[in-house]
Amino acid sequence: MIIEYDGSDFYGWQKQPEQLGLRTVQHELEKAVRQITSQDQLQIIGAGRTDTGVHAKGQVANVTIKHHIECNRLHYALNCVLPKDINIVSLSETSENFHARFDALTRTYRYFISQFPSVFTRSYSLVENQALDQKAMQQCATMIVGTHDFSAFSKISPDQQNKTCSVLKAQWRRYGQNQLMFEIQANRFLHSMVRLLVGTMMDVGKGKRSISDFQEVLTGKNVKSASPAAPPKGLFLWHVQYKDDG
Repeated sequence: MIIEYDGSDFYGWQKQPEQLGLRTVQHELEKAVRQITSQDQLQIIGAGRTDTGVHAKGQVANVTIKHHIECNRLHYALNCVLPKDINIVSLSETSENFHARFDALTRTYRYFISQFPSVFTRSYSLVENQALDQKAMQQCATMIVGTHDFSAFSKISPDQQNKTCSVLKAQWRRYGQNQLMFEIQANRFLHSMVRLLVGTMMDVGKGKRSISDFQEVLTGKNVKSASPAAPPKGLFLWHVQYKDDG
């Protein structure tokens, strides 16, 4: 499944203990699949575990269905019962061995900043009226391309002891008339990594920090030296690449 969702009202992708009563994307999808298939035991596996408030344009997930159902029928039926803030863009049959998370080669995230407030973008971008030095921010983005230890841009997470990520692309560019977009592609991402990167680079763009200061944060490997994370509403899981994508 390729899935898009508005993360505004979700406590992230990953299912939480039921007694906590927290709404998650994984839980809503599993509930919908159970309703359509009458299959109690199942697990939706997602390519990326997006955080609270983060959106997705191209999340990928897989699930094993015990009884044969035509893909177009299942696709239509699931979208009929899913809440309005989740939509399955496409659904197809795949190999029994396919794993949405472990088979992914790269993931691409985009972060949007609106430089003028708009009712159409305020829920899906950070509104920033202060001028930003895009050239300086791009110099910071260029520094992170390659394989680095991103401890300085990761919240403490017990299940992520390895802090090394390989970044293939990191770019700031204009998006439409009034938006600035940061796009980053990597083999893996750490907890809050993109938002911490964006928050720190924005401080460079505002003149609050220097480019050499950003370099010191990266090599220092201490998250306390990074700037506050940018708000989640501007972040999208945009695309997940697999071997068959070419």
